[in-house]
Amino acid sequence: MNKLTISLDAITANYKTLKNDFTGSECAAVVKADGYGLGMTPIAKRLSKEGCRKFFVATMEEGIELRKSIQDQIYVFHGAQKDEIKDFTAHNLIPVINNSAQLEIWPKDKPCVLHFDTGMTRLGFNDLLSMKAYNVVMIMSHLACADESHDGKNSEQLENFHKIAAAFPQIPKSLCNSSGIYLSPKYHFDIARPGIALYGGHNREMRNVVTLTAPIIHIQQISKTSTIGYGAEYECVPGDVIATIPLGYADGILRSLNHKGRVYSGDYELPIVGRISMDLITIKINNLPLEQRRLGTMVEILGEK
Repeated sequence: MNKLTISLDAITANYKTLKNDFTGSECAAVVKADGYGLGMTPIAKRLSKEGCRKFFVATMEEGIELRKSIQDQIYVFHGAQKDEIKDFTAHNLIPVINNSAQLEIWPKDKPCVLHFDTGMTRLGFNDLLSMKAYNVVMIMSHLACADESHDGKNSEQLENFHKIAAAFPQIPKSLCNSSGIYLSPKYHFDIARPGIALYGGHNREMRNVVTLTAPIIHIQQISKTSTIGYGAEYECVPGDVIATIPLGYADGILRSLNHKGRVYSGDYELPIVGRISMDLITIKINNLPLEQRRLGTMVEILGEK
């Protein structure tokens, strides 16, 4: 029936592209949220084989799970809570310290990353505290508007980060995310942290990673004017050919695609007609060749198209 294909080859190719476009010393990989929903473990194992030595996750639980598969450095964006320190140490996880409360509980001899807020106003220190006694292995910040190259927020954050970086001259620095790599080399510093671009979610030279297909399970020749689906919002006319595919908003297909989304069968574009239901979508297949208008013909919902 429905089939979701995730290409580790494409993820690897995207990593190599990002690494080549980055002028700093090291390109890490963000694999939080189960590798953006695509499978943290197989992705990290593959990228580790390709030479990636730094991985970022959101939570300690993700870090513990990832540690079962790789021996590389694992950084935890949310930092460590007091009752988590033993597990951080036992699994060799490195917290991203975001505030003074996290800093105070972290053992001074254990490695940590310091996160400074340069304009995101989400996580990070707002000022320079007494941190010299700690084993700081990286300082970082996060760009808020890197996907908008002309936004003045980018240069503002860069200026703020330079001021912070001056206080840590010997420590590796990380500012850019996926879009940050393509802003300008002046944002690169030492370590990049690409996430969404690894998985094809970037409008530059990234390869498509995810392909979602579903079979046609019903076909109806329209012989008289009639409406389709909930709300009777779409009216079809005699001669229309309507097909149904077995997935919908329960599978994450956004209802905002009602009446305006497109799917494909090969090179043939097939419009979504009627409302997207929980587990069914109706499509108009008038422009599909007659020999392909059959049950079982596979339709691409996500993919190269």
